[in-house]
Amino acid sequence: MELIGLTEKPVAQILFCLFIAFLTSYAVAPLAIFLAKKLNAIDMPGSAVHKRHALPTPLAGGLTLFIALPILIFFSSLWREVTLRPIFLGGVVIFSFGMADDIYGLSAPKKFLGQFLATAILIYFGTTIRFLETVHLPLKMPLLTVLNWGLTLFWVVGITNAFNLVDSMDGLLAGLTIIMASFFSFFAFVAGQTMLAQFTAMLAGASIALYIYNKSPARFFLGGVVIFSFGMA
Repeated sequence: MELIGLTEKPVAQILFCLFIAFLTSYAVAPLAIFLAKKLNAIDMPGSAVHKRHALPTPLAGGLTLFIALPILIFFSSLWREVTLRPIFLGGVVIFSFGMADDIYGLSAPKKFLGQFLATAILIYFGTTIRFLETVHLPLKMPLLTVLNWGLTLFWVVGITNAFNLVDSMDGLLAGLTIIMASFFSFFAFVAGQTMLAQFTAMLAGASIALYIYNKSPARFFLGGVVIFSFGMA
């Protein structure tokens, strides 16, 4: 985010990204709640064994992110960062499947399809885990590349579904995401990846807003969009 007076202060830029993301997400949340009700993205009490909330609750967390993050990404110029574009494009796929799940309820295979397609976009554009290349395995590059693809798929799908399991208490997933995104932002900054640090700081800021609305008594639930998005991010 190129800000007058802050261009030489990356820490200030990152903190500013976090703060603005929080304010934007908090401000658009009421609109997201309204839209969720209009779209009938409502979590009804007793619709599943584990759903014991007392009142119908809008699944507005995903809409909050979908409204807030594009605004933040555009005005911060992060959309110009080539390395982040696959994540943004995959995010569109994730939002589509997550929103469909919130409104209509998707079967497990269809959810996996969405996660697979989003991961395939990352792999196609070269955004993959490259951990295996650093451990000096006695493998040639084509096989090593395929293993990196498999590890990326396992990581994204695995983390996404782990987040799904964690989202069992009001505020829990949003709270964990605040912590994780903050750590990612810090280590990205230490590694000199300022743009990634700013993006994850935005995610942390947005998660703070989501936490406020999702903590007990929850004014909205996060829904599939947020779970898929957090897992991918």
